[in-house]
Amino acid sequence: MRSSPTEARRLNGRPSTSRNTLVSLADTVGRQAIQFGFTIILARLLAPEEFGLLAMLAIFIGLASVMAEGGLGVALIQRQATTPLEESSVFYFNAAIGAAMTLLLALAAPYIAMLYGEPRLVAISAAMSLNVLFNALGAIHVALLVREGRLGVQLRIGLLASVLSGSFGVALALRGYGAWSLVGQSLLGSATFTALLWASHRWRPVRAFSMQALRPLLHYSVPLMASGVLDAGFGRLHTLLIGRLHGASSLGLYMRASTTQQLPQIMLSSAMQRVALPAMAARQRDGAHMLAFTRASLRSASLLYLPAMLGMAAIAEPLVPFLFGPGWAPSIPVLQVLCLAGTLYPLHQINLILLKAMGHSRLFLRLEVLKKSVLVALLLVAVPMGLLAVAWSTVGAGLVAVAINGHYTRRLVGYGLSAQLRDFAPFLGVALAMAGVVWWLGQAITFGPATELLAQAAAGILVYGGACLGLGLITLGELRAAVTGVDAR
Repeated sequence: MRSSPTEARRLNGRPSTSRNTLVSLADTVGRQAIQFGFTIILARLLAPEEFGLLAMLAIFIGLASVMAEGGLGVALIQRQATTPLEESSVFYFNAAIGAAMTLLLALAAPYIAMLYGEPRLVAISAAMSLNVLFNALGAIHVALLVREGRLGVQLRIGLLASVLSGSFGVALALRGYGAWSLVGQSLLGSATFTALLWASHRWRPVRAFSMQALRPLLHYSVPLMASGVLDAGFGRLHTLLIGRLHGASSLGLYMRASTTQQLPQIMLSSAMQRVALPAMAARQRDGAHMLAFTRASLRSASLLYLPAMLGMAAIAEPLVPFLFGPGWAPSIPVLQVLCLAGTLYPLHQINLILLKAMGHSRLFLRLEVLKKSVLVALLLVAVPMGLLAVAWSTVGAGLVAVAINGHYTRRLVGYGLSAQLRDFAPFLGVALAMAGVVWWLGQAITFGPATELLAQAAAGILVYGGACLGLGLITLGELRAAVTGVDAR
């Protein structure tokens, strides 16, 4: 296997999996906490309709971003070692496609506005298209940092970019710029993040491009890109349909519930993509070790993620008005249902990362086609019935997807759905019991929302942690490892 001159040093000095998990969690938690804090402020300054305007663009920006990245970042991580020519070819390819997608989105802006009947989207679409180019220019640096295990660099960059962009968005909102406050926040965040990546990593492209060098990476990445297109298109189809049928305000309410529910999901997904994926790729030829690592990752993800999801569902009624204001109260039942769908996420994520790590990108694509077909069918039935029906459609689609994913994991590493459920179910049972206690406590306390939320959170942590330890689901050492990182050596 070929490697760049720095590759040997990278492999010899790679940080441990547990340390990388801790740094990755710190990155995602810190960044999401900062962004969420600014979102709370902006939600009190802006109306749901203004958030809905930007949400209308999610499907188009998502599709363009996936096309620009092309799955090549994952290909570089999975490949483990690449030459400067291969890396430079990836950079030029991403930059060219990113520029093309940005131009295409800008030209399509009038038609996007016509689709929704929203003239304001012409200028907003053209401006937001620049995010695609900014992200494409930094994609190679992100992949190399992940592969090298230098996640602390991303932590510092992400935190700084989040603070600067969030502050800028709030300043614009205070001056009455409305939806453009969110546009400014997004653009400054992307541009700052990419600029800091270039300043923090020595990698620079050589003045050469080779389609021959790029072709093996594309052979792996194209199915992943196609899967990403399916996910960005059909996975975000609800934004187009809700915006088209129910308007910007309804879409803003749905997306407030969705983005709030996805906070733990984003943290888990980011940590697992940046830590579990390269760790699994390094173990892909050792079946026993791969199986042990997969099981440990699922247990740790379930331990941390399930109480977050079910606890959020239990406290949604006081949480939403307290954080965002009473104008967002209609999103509460949607948030609760989406949290139920979110409990399945550890099962989704561990199976999909396993497929990527073992190089089965074409199988990954076939499964995505099948799962998205189910999702679209349920969504088309649900959208005319309202936001709550859309949320329930995600629960049904998630159950089908778990069954499909588990079937192939059993064939690959002997860890099928039934075995996964045996590891997953005990944590789910304890989390459900904890959520019941938390909900009951919220009904019993009448001291005001802040006191109620603090009491519920404290009770949830004590009940869940105590039950897991008391039932022998996890030891103190395993609990510490799950919080500070999984090291399945």
